[in-house]
Parts: sequence; structure tokens; C-alpha cells
Amino acid sequence: MLWLAETNDISAVQKKFQQEYGKSSPNVTDLDPQFPSNDEINKWHANFMKAVSDGQGCNKAYHGIVEKENSVDLHTTIFEKETGLLNFFGFRKFHKCHPFKMHLNGKLEKEDFVNRRKFAETELGRIELYYPLWDKPVQFLHRIWFGGEAKFYTNGRVECHNVIYMADNPENPESKIPPPRTNSYVTVFAVMNAEVIFGPYITTGKVDNNTYKLYLKKFVYEFQQIRRIQNRLYDPIFMHDDSSLHEDANAFLEEQFPNYWIGPGSPHGTWPRMSPDMNPLCFFLWGHIKNKVYKTPFTDNNTTELGNRIQHAFTELHPDMLEEAVKTYKERLKLVVKQDGGLVDVHDDDENVTKRQDCEAIELMEW
Repeated sequence: MLWLAETNDISAVQKKFQQEYGKSSPNVTDLDPQFPSNDEINKWHANFMKAVSDGQGCNKAYHGIVEKENSVDLHTTIFEKETGLLNFFGFRKFHKCHPFKMHLNGKLEKEDFVNRRKFAETELGRIELYYPLWDKPVQFLHRIWFGGEAKFYTNGRVECHNVIYMADNPENPESKIPPPRTNSYVTVFAVMNAEVIFGPYITTGKVDNNTYKLYLKKFVYEFQQIRRIQNRLYDPIFMHDDSSLHEDANAFLEEQFPNYWIGPGSPHGTWPRMSPDMNPLCFFLWGHIKNKVYKTPFTDNNTTELGNRIQHAFTELHPDMLEEAVKTYKERLKLVVKQDGGLVDVHDDDENVTKRQDCEAIELMEW
């Protein structure tokens, strides 16, 4: 069934079967009658799909292939303590990245390129406009607060809106397949800017729009306390993506951040669809937390232990990491404009194969 999912060609499946289990030469073209016929393969596929739809015999590898259709992989980033920099290009000859990547479920449509470029240009314009106005201060990037949520499963699966985090070990094909949604999970909410992070706010299992609004209220309350203590009067800008979970929060956000929030239904700006590559929570935070939480595999389906590990991972976040992540947001906006709305830092399976131009680039850097 995996062969059929990969090739969508019955004759190719028959040949693979013959090569794998037959005694004849793999180059032969005549199929022996002992191998499965077209009708048999179609019948097996129908039974398999029925079992999957009934929730039985659900092979994770098959699900991985289904999830990967019409999708693209993006790099996640790692903070280097030695340099104090967040390297966001996944060209691992020169940069460091996490041992996994963001798997974007879906692809950009024509209007997405236009919307992404327009959003990036608008945000860069605001950054350039507001930054010189502060005497002291407070850079415009420090005014931006990025909010959102992700699901962490006890079996190692991590996902957020449109994104699944997958391993990338060339020596292990299974690493390219995310764990299935079979184990228990927690939903984690956080809000960060270039200096501070609020969270994690953790709920066991699925959350709804009402729970999300409770997350926002908790964040706003804690943010106001910090704001009073630090006596900062600048207007914060809140951003969250286009997840359906965020659609009912408009009235609350407009009340708390009038004309200074970005998300579904905002008069200030709408987050472009399919754009985790511009969101620091996606390209940095969730990947960083995943890297910490699952260093030791879980032996059982214990969400309490999962929550404790997530809490501990958040305590190890350093302000320098947050600042670099938000600076990277600005640089990624520039790249989106340069690429006419295209995705930033797309993963290529052959990117680590040494090529002539790579050797020339390394020589130039050493020179």
C-alpha cells in the first residue's frame, strides 16, 4: 500500500513487488502471474482505506505520505551560545539548525504571494517609520508581541497551525514521517517580544475559541502588570496568525490594542495565510522547546510529565534568544519582499550534498 501511495501506479507496484520478492532478474519486464493482479491490488487498497477511515490499522507511514502531499518543508532555527546569534538559514555547511524542520501542510496560491509581499512591505514600512521617532529607547521591534499556540504529544509529535515539526535524519527514512495523532497531548500558548515571554499557558487536550480568549486575558493582565512596573507607555502591537481558533477574539483585541493588532478581522493588518516562516513562534520557539522536551523519550502517555518538561524548557529561554528571533523577523520580511512573496528558507533534500559552487564559497569565506 505504501508503494501505491508513493507511485500511484499499479504497474510500478507490481514491478516493485517482483523486484522485492521474485527470484528473476529485477530488469525483466514480463510479470509472472504469481504476483498480484490489478484487481487484487485495487481490492487491497479499498480494504486498507476502509480500515483507515474506521480508525483501524492506521499505518503512520501512510499518513505521513498523505500529509506530505502538496506541501513544503522549511527550516527551523537554533540559537548559538558561542556567537549569540540566531542562524535562520538551513544551509548547514555554514549555519546550524535544529535536527528537524517545519512541514507546511499545503502550498501557496497565487494570491498568497501577493498578500505575503504586501504584508512584508507594510511591516517594513512601519518599522522604518516608527523607529527614528523614539528618543530612547524603545525600538519598534520591541513593541511587537507574537502570540500563538502549539500541540505537544507524548509520542513526540508537535504541530501548530498548518505546520508539523519533523525530524530530518538522512540515514533514517522514518525520521521524515511525523508521529501519528494517537497519543495524549497538551496545548501550549505563549506570547513573546524581543525582551520577554509570557507563558507557557498549558491545557490538556484540545482548546476552543473560549479557551483561547482566556489565554489572551491572562496575557493582557500579566502584561499590564509588567508595563506598570517598567513605566513604559508606548503602544504595544499584538500579532497572531490566521488560525480559526483566533477568529472570535476580535472584540477583545480591539478593546485592549485599539488599531494595534494583527490577525483575522483586524483593521490594522491581516496575517497572511501559510506564513509560519515569518512567525518567530513557528520558526524558533516551538522548535526550540521541542528540542528540549523530547531529548529523553516518554515511556508512557503522561501529560503531567509532558507539561512539566515544557515548563522547564521555557525557564531556560534567554532574553538574547528572544531578541535575535525578533530581529530575524525583520530580516525575513526583507527576504519575502526580495522573493516576491515566496517562502523563506525552504528545505532541499540535497542541500547538504557538496557541490562545486559550495567549495568555491567556502574558499572565498576562508580567504
